[in-house]
Amino acid sequence: MTTVTISALTSTDASPKQQSKLRQLWVDVEKKQQRNQRYQAKLDKFYQEFKQQLEPLEQEVCFVAEAWIRHLIAFIPRKSIKGAQREALYEWIDEELEIIESNPFSPVNTHELREAFSHALAEQSENEMQGMTFSQEDINRVRDDLEEILGQPVSVSDEELEALARSPDKLQDYIFSLLEERAKNANEESEDSHRFLLTIFYAQSGRRHR
Repeated sequence: MTTVTISALTSTDASPKQQSKLRQLWVDVEKKQQRNQRYQAKLDKFYQEFKQQLEPLEQEVCFVAEAWIRHLIAFIPRKSIKGAQREALYEWIDEELEIIESNPFSPVNTHELREAFSHALAEQSENEMQGMTFSQEDINRVRDDLEEILGQPVSVSDEELEALARSPDKLQDYIFSLLEERAKNANEESEDSHRFLLTIFYAQSGRRHR
């Protein structure tokens, strides 16, 4: 079978049969383009109708979920919630946040919700730490947690580290100072990532010290 190329069809030396074939090919291309445009128009219309009908409902669901998350966060300070129940509470809050964030119609500012979650975790950690007696093993664990998260050695004394562990504000300032120093060299850290790392530390510390 002879293969006919585009260059052959467009050549000035092309036979009338070849030129006719080229015209037919272009007609086919234009028909398919028009068909695709009609499909796209139908798809756009369907999406707009879907959005008009469901967006208000989806937004209402997100607002209800936001209120529910704030309600769950209010349980964090309760001393009666311990161990596996507390772990389940933290996971529940995080899952609810992810559901809102994955909703394309969500009007909820989840950044504020995550800030509230992080703040509640920090306060809970501080309350737990204030009532604790730190052994050398506890201090070593705190140091290991920080070094694992930061990816670098923590060069403070055990006494200073215990004081940091007992005060979320001081610990936050210490972590931020290290990360900001690293950012000057790498230029890739942000305040959000700082807070995210701090949240991880509090969650890990809470699990290990319960």
